Amino acid sequence: MEQKEYLKTALQEFHITLQDKQLDQLLTFYDLLVEKNKVMNLTAITEFEEVVFKHFLDSLAICKVSFDGKTSMFQANKAEMTDADSTDQVNRANQNKRKASLIDVGCGAGFPGMVIAIAYPEVQVTLLDSLQKRVGFLGEVIEKLAIANCSAVHFRAEEAARMKEYRDRYDFAVSRAVANLSTLSEYCLPYVKPGGYFIAYKSEKIREEAPAAQKAIKLLGGKFASETEFYLPDSIQTGLDIQSSKGNMDDGGREKISETGKKSEQKISSQGDRADRTDSRGAGYRNLYVIKKTGPTPAKYPRKAPLPAKKPL
Repeated sequence: MEQKEYLKTALQEFHITLQDKQLDQLLTFYDLLVEKNKVMNLTAITEFEEVVFKHFLDSLAICKVSFDGKTSMFQANKAEMTDADSTDQVNRANQNKRKASLIDVGCGAGFPGMVIAIAYPEVQVTLLDSLQKRVGFLGEVIEKLAIANCSAVHFRAEEAARMKEYRDRYDFAVSRAVANLSTLSEYCLPYVKPGGYFIAYKSEKIREEAPAAQKAIKLLGGKFASETEFYLPDSIQTGLDIQSSKGNMDDGGREKISETGKKSEQKISSQGDRADRTDSRGAGYRNLYVIKKTGPTPAKYPRKAPLPAKKPL
């Protein structure tokens, strides 16, 4: 299958429809990523099919999340438009509403932030990373693809979070960074304005991390809002949802077992060798853990490195 058609079909796993221009941008992003990866370490995943599912689709899993039980801009169905009228329609829509703002903290090679910026031109995205070389690469991608709603900045997370131009400025913060939930919350919640959300892209480790992070989340001005669980497909038509739920855990971060969850586990168990891989919530399991910012983060947070990682709250 031709790459563009493969990408388009894969996106349907999450019921996402993108315009031809956006598909072309993702394909060019892939080419730039693989080429730059030859001279600097951006990702261990370079095969096209793996990048589609493990980077592109994983990044766009935000489309599964609802906020306060309401349909979000990330969930809204994207009607197919021709290239001739798509830009004008998006521009007209954006003139009538304030763009939502999102920051990707510790964005690495641009996941999920760059992909979100491409898929959602109505969202103003800031990519933040501590490595200048990565930020330089992301700047090249933004320029090459002419992504007007995206910028890349070079700061350590704990440094930028203390700057007035970044602190309490964003509707959403996201992160796929490898750190426990308590540490991520200390790095990310200061960027979110009260009423906004921090979405942590987590693996099966969330089951251990969530209960331990509740004290930190409350201290930082946040509150558990929801979680969305799913198994990331590894090829076309192999994706399995567990559930997309609000309040699947209590305030202490403990899992609630729902009828939806039971049915989903039964469905997974019927999938043969795939069930062997996913029933233990190992490879393929994803959890988008959503924290709502309910009040200001105390001025003393985030602490200077390496305290957030070495001594989590």
